[in-house]
Amino acid sequence: MNTTAALYGLLSGDAALVAMLASYTPKGGATVVAIFDEEPPDGFIFSEGNARPCLVIDPPRRDAPDATLTERFRVVEQNVRLYAHRGTSNVAIDAAARRVRDLIHQRHEALTITGGRAIAASVAGPTQAPTSDRAVTGRLLTISLELQET
Repeated sequence: MNTTAALYGLLSGDAALVAMLASYTPKGGATVVAIFDEEPPDGFIFSEGNARPCLVIDPPRRDAPDATLTERFRVVEQNVRLYAHRGTSNVAIDAAARRVRDLIHQRHEALTITGGRAIAASVAGPTQAPTSDRAVTGRLLTISLELQET
């Protein structure tokens, strides 16, 4: 059950969120929204013209099995981080972080999970995300999912 793919599909498919985020053009590719399932390319958030935030979906930080006599479950915790230039208004990054929260919190039915289904979803945050560069500000959301294997 690939929760990273499920989160990517949900977030990248929301027109309101996509409009709030930066875009980029990978080498030899077409321009796409700045949603990453790994760290952004070197220098991305420092590039001129990227005043809107980018979003990073981290791998699960917890993925634990659970079961009853007849069903198998997984409990997954996964972080989503947003980053933007500190010099820009916090309104844009806060709005994007709250949109992510609104798309997932108590909306487990919105997630498409291959090999299972989400039966509960909650989001903690947004809170301040740690950064190693004082020129960058960040927001952190922690997503908790309960998944039923099919």
